Amino acid sequence: MNNFQKMIGFCVLSLFTVIFLSCSADSSSEVSPEIYAVAYQTEHGTAPAPFTVKENTVLASSQLPELSENGYRFLGWYDGDKKVLANDYKVTKNVTLTAKWKKSETSNDNKNPSDKTDADKASTDKTDADKTNTDKIKTEETKKFYVNYYNAMGTDPSSFYAEENNVLTSEQLPELEYDGYIFEGWYDGDTKAVAGEYKVTKNVRLTAKWIQNSSITVQIPENKDISLTAQKNGSGSAWTLTAESGFTNYSWRVDGKVQSETSNILILNVSDWTRGYYEVSVEAQKDSEYYSARANITVGGN
Repeated sequence: MNNFQKMIGFCVLSLFTVIFLSCSADSSSEVSPEIYAVAYQTEHGTAPAPFTVKENTVLASSQLPELSENGYRFLGWYDGDKKVLANDYKVTKNVTLTAKWKKSETSNDNKNPSDKTDADKASTDKTDADKTNTDKIKTEETKKFYVNYYNAMGTDPSSFYAEENNVLTSEQLPELEYDGYIFEGWYDGDTKAVAGEYKVTKNVRLTAKWIQNSSITVQIPENKDISLTAQKNGSGSAWTLTAESGFTNYSWRVDGKVQSETSNILILNVSDWTRGYYEVSVEAQKDSEYYSARANITVGGN
């Protein structure tokens, strides 16, 4: 192979390398990291405030603080049975870190059993009984989980802690509004969180889902001499339907239900309409004859 052929081969290899690295960079830049909640649980002392971090964030020592409590020794933070170490533990899920403790030894514990007085023995028996009752109560205590929200269209509701199996209310699953869109509800993954039914069984991030608001197509029946137009108002949550003037006794209906408007103009706010298809009709009188027209409204379509 001569020098010219070597040079051509080197250039081709370099070009493929640049293209490969560029594609890799582009594809990786399109992937947004997940956001996870980190909460704390402890039987003693005060639990640190919860917070959120990006996926694979390594926790620092400031995020794994040492706790103290009289009569107990702090053993560290644990994710299940695994001890969480600063500058080593990566966040890959919503997690509640649990503080582990060991009861400190007292002076009575160091005495030889034969040296203990009746008062010491009685105190020890009472302490053991109290500890048994306390352990039983703690075993029966309900776990608490962290509930937060994500709303791409505006402000997120305030996050909070909920007891295990707590059923969320309509106040905890608030209805939202945004011009041009219809709020479908709060979702835990693909599962819709329904007020009065959804139970909290884990740390969870509820996501608001939206569908784009309606479009309107106008259909005029054959052999009817009346025109009908539709005009979008603003971002699309309201529409103005205008029937041809010069008629009397205008009557509007939406899916057969009579509307209060009796002029040739009907204004509809469809922001709270559920997804689907609707028929708006108008009927008017002229020279003792009636004429009509219809508009088909599609909510959630283009």
